[in-house]
Amino acid sequence: MKKTFKMYVNVVFILSVSIALFSMAFNFYLVRKVNSYVTYSESLNKKYSKLQNELESTLKLLNFYLDVQRISELIEQFDTQYSKYTITDIAYSIVEESAKNNLDPYLMLAIIKTESSFNYKSVSRKGAIGLMQLLPDTAYYISEKVDDLFVENKKEIFDPVTNIRLGINYYNYLLSKFNGNEEVAIAAYNLGPRNIYKYLGRGRRIPKFYYYKVMQNYAELTAQIKS
Repeated sequence: MKKTFKMYVNVVFILSVSIALFSMAFNFYLVRKVNSYVTYSESLNKKYSKLQNELESTLKLLNFYLDVQRISELIEQFDTQYSKYTITDIAYSIVEESAKNNLDPYLMLAIIKTESSFNYKSVSRKGAIGLMQLLPDTAYYISEKVDDLFVENKKEIFDPVTNIRLGINYYNYLLSKFNGNEEVAIAAYNLGPRNIYKYLGRGRRIPKFYYYKVMQNYAELTAQIKS
């Protein structure tokens, strides 16, 4: 009887140990599987994120060159020659500088049309120069604020690409100065920020004729893209 009981105890013990070992092994197997799945899942997520970033970059680049093409076609209507530059060079400069400043390139195009009708040799009665009609003092001031854009004389301001870069950065400067208010920034581009502050300081309405003219040109230009 004792011998039988002892055998029973041994069998139970062996079974218990076996079950415990099996349970440990199974748990270890599950942990490895789970870890393997997590690692694989993380790897897939990284690959997906990388692919998504590459796709977004590609789409951004495609949209960039699509804007260059569209703006080139719009400028061609004005039958203007730009000496050492092609119309594509001019369009590229508008799109590139607008992208750097997170601005709508078609709005910048509308300002150019309003200011000079794409005549880079244009000079106003007040001495404003080029495509974006910049006063020399304004151009010098803005050039000091922008990396790799330093001008020292009026001849450099006449350069179409330099003028575009200066003008777009000047508009962005005004936009920042007036807390992102597009309407006021556009008005200031024409009237000058000092005059705008005078209007505001005296509680007077800011003249909107220039703003409306720019927006009319903007609507006409963008309508041609949609048609």
